[in-house]
Formats: sequence, C-alpha cells, structure tokens
Amino acid sequence: FPTVVFLSFMLPKFMANGETWNAAAVMGERTWAAYQQLLADPAFSKVQQEITSALEEWDKAGRWNTILHAGLRDDDAPTIFDRIIKKQIPSTVVWEDEHVLCFKDINPVAPTHLLIIPKERMLLSQLRFASHDHLLILGRLLHAAAVVCKELKLGGYRVVINDGKEAQQTVFHLHLHIIAGRQL
Repeated sequence: FPTVVFLSFMLPKFMANGETWNAAAVMGERTWAAYQQLLADPAFSKVQQEITSALEEWDKAGRWNTILHAGLRDDDAPTIFDRIIKKQIPSTVVWEDEHVLCFKDINPVAPTHLLIIPKERMLLSQLRFASHDHLLILGRLLHAAAVVCKELKLGGYRVVINDGKEAQQTVFHLHLHIIAGRQL
C-alpha cells in the first residue's frame, strides 16, 4: 500500500512533456483497482493522506534533488561525447562494453592518450558531483582503464580526471584520460 502511494506521487514527475499519467497502465489494472478499493476505507484513506502529505513536504524541501533518478533529470544539452557514443561523430574506438567507451583523444598530449567515458552521463558531469549512486559507474571506468592498459601492454601510465574549468575540463561529461608513452 505505501509503495503504491509513493509511486503515484513520484512517477508523474518523470513524465515527458505532453505525456499523461495513467496509473492503471503503469501499475497494472488489478493493483490499481485494489488500491482504489482500499482508499474507500477511511483508515486507509487517512494513511494515504498522511504519506502523501509527508512526500509533499519532502518535495517542498528539495529532498529529491540529491537522489539520482528521483528528482534529478539530466536536461543538459548533449556533449560531444554523447554524439560520439551515438556514432554521430567519428572516433577511433579502442575498447567498448555496454557501459563504457574508450577512444583516442583527438588532441593527444602523449603518444598514447585515451579517453574513457560512461555511455550514460547519469548527471555526472564532474567528479565533484559523484555520490554513492555513482559507485558502480566510477568502478566501471577504472576497471575499463585497467583492462585497456593491459590489452595495450602499457608499462606505466597516468589516469587523470580534470574536474572543472579550473582544472582544464572542457567536456562536462565525466571522463578519464589515460596518458602514456612519455614523461609529463
């Protein structure tokens, strides 16, 4: 019961412009009908009102704003990396899996200069915005760096993350640089 109240409150927030909320279609006809029957009971109706009221207070306080995929939506314009991922811009791909893409930097600072990017931005334009929700993708990026460097038989290399304009970050889609082949 509380889950249905929560879903009824939260899911409409993620509707794209022009979409209409259809609870029965989302939750299933039987679940929605059972929920409606419960609301006819004054005790359940009161609990529903209390839960909804608490959720509205959280909403007013911005509680969802720091929870990945709860209140945050990635409305930023696509970056050049998004276009590379979609193959709209050519790149020299070195390694790829379903989550990560590694390709050669077009402005290398060393004989080997690769970029490793997550295929989904996940609201993570800079490392400083990483939260507990990003642990998996951060691990995948580092794992990809290890795999690529082993496959390329790089003896020593640097893994660099430029965080912010002050650190010369030019594309605001979190990415790693793998730099090897000369002393920096």
